[in-house]
Amino acid sequence: MSARREGMTWAQALGASPGPRRKREYLALWLKAFAMGTADLVPGVSGGTVAFVTGVYEPLIEAVASVRRRTARDLVLLRFKRALAALHVRFLATVALGMAASVFSLSHLMHYLMGAHPVPTWAAFLGLVGASSLVVFRHLGDRGPASCSLVLAGAAFSW
Repeated sequence: MSARREGMTWAQALGASPGPRRKREYLALWLKAFAMGTADLVPGVSGGTVAFVTGVYEPLIEAVASVRRRTARDLVLLRFKRALAALHVRFLATVALGMAASVFSLSHLMHYLMGAHPVPTWAAFLGLVGASSLVVFRHLGDRGPASCSLVLAGAAFSW
């Protein structure tokens, strides 16, 4: 289909896609994704934890959920611009590039650190778990004794 028939240009379709808008937003998201990829290099540590702590988790779930039946139908019917506008391409591409950059640039370093300095390396990621516990606690509406004890129990279990 032509751009006229779909009613938008490729640039407009990409611009309609949810995601970062300014260079600073791209850089911030890329750095968060880089940290997610770094966490994924350590066995037993999840990039999802970093995503949660840095506030990327919920937008990431929304971005993955943007792949819907209607979007798939648009792709099959060759309505690429419409599908592009509906997908969170700018967000997902930035996250994918940040994680890939981390994996390719830090895999040897993380392998070395895990072998030569395992205690400080694990301690750094234990701090990440502690930070995620604080983020969970901050999101709690009810901060009564029961909620506090569950957060503490979860942190102790993680430790």
